[in-house]
Amino acid sequence: MSSTTAKRSSAKTKRRKKPKNGALAVLSIFVLLVLAVLLFFGLRGGYDTYVRSHFRLEHYDTVMKACDDFGMSPSLVYGIIRTESGFNERAHSVADARGLMQVTQTGLDWAQIRTDEFDGVTVNDLYNADINIRCGVFLLSLLSEEFDSEQAVIAAYNAGIGNVEEWLEDPAYSSDGTTLHTVPFEETRHYIDRVLSSKHIYQSYYQIDPEGEL
Repeated sequence: MSSTTAKRSSAKTKRRKKPKNGALAVLSIFVLLVLAVLLFFGLRGGYDTYVRSHFRLEHYDTVMKACDDFGMSPSLVYGIIRTESGFNERAHSVADARGLMQVTQTGLDWAQIRTDEFDGVTVNDLYNADINIRCGVFLLSLLSEEFDSEQAVIAAYNAGIGNVEEWLEDPAYSSDGTTLHTVPFEETRHYIDRVLSSKHIYQSYYQIDPEGEL
């Protein structure tokens, strides 16, 4: 065989190997895509399990009915329940707040002044989940009448109306009299952050708020 013929034969052999390399590359890409899909769904499944475990939708019918009746965001209510009691119906704080939404005697008194729905309800009845949720959501609706920002409503639920009114009037804490750029109570600062973080997850994952409601 001449050297020229040998070179041509060698070139043909090399050209025949290229399709094999191309097929291997396509196969590698396909395998990577399959692994990426499996990883995505694996992580998604883990996230779903985490959310459903840590951001529960207990007492769903009661929460949704109360929010519909009193014009409140279900995601906000769930964020408050999770932050206040962790869904412990028997929760009882050092401030004598009780139940899922940690309603106090003062809060119950205010609710009873504003509506006859809670006539005859005693502070011990606040361990009842249905009563507690309806009372807590009603109190949130009253706070929403007092304040124009959700942040201020959440702050007032934790620290009281009087404190929030003072903060909003103080330039050191509010520049517009509506929102707080600084919250002087560390507990209330953390409380607002936790409620809003929880609300965001309930809102984005479960999409339980009425369309267009923040």
